[in-house]
Amino acid sequence: MESCVYSWDKVSDLTTTEAKACLQAVIFAEDLRFREVSVESDALTVVNKFKSEELDRSTIGNTINEIKCKIQRFRYLAFKHIPGTANGVAYRLAVWGRQFDSPRFWVEEIPSEVGHLL
Repeated sequence: MESCVYSWDKVSDLTTTEAKACLQAVIFAEDLRFREVSVESDALTVVNKFKSEELDRSTIGNTINEIKCKIQRFRYLAFKHIPGTANGVAYRLAVWGRQFDSPRFWVEEIPSEVGHLL
């Protein structure tokens, strides 16, 4: 398991934020040389766009297409929809991560400040 938090200013909507978060997760996994990756998102629209074989021309199309270009670098790369109500840890981690100006990364563990939610 890997976790990371990023601070993004001036992101116009939650769908864009979630697409960017998925891109960062894929880049992080690629940097760590993971070959089999499952990315979970509570944004069904974003997950469906990853699964579509059509070129995405929406406002998040560039982000979606950038991720799709990375698929061949993995043995397995899947995107799964997880309802937001089912992942309180991810929500708590996102809220907690807002305090940082630079990215934070964790592999095999999460910060103790949110670990009690497991």
